[in-house]
Amino acid sequence: MVPGIKEVDNFNKGDVVFVLDEVHKKPICVGIALMSHEEIKNSEKGKAIKNIHYVGDKIWNFKG
Repeated sequence: MVPGIKEVDNFNKGDVVFVLDEVHKKPICVGIALMSHEEIKNSEKGKAIKNIHYVGDKIWNFKG
């Protein structure tokens, strides 16, 4: 599995995905999958997700 990833659900390359905090199971990031779930499981290196938003950025904290 790609380093830093503990488990994955089913998704395809290009899908919008979110990353959960391992302890609290709350979302900490939204991104675009650079690999499918199968590629992530079968790879030992590489970038898996392009980060779009993360906890604390301007979009995450937007109050409309």
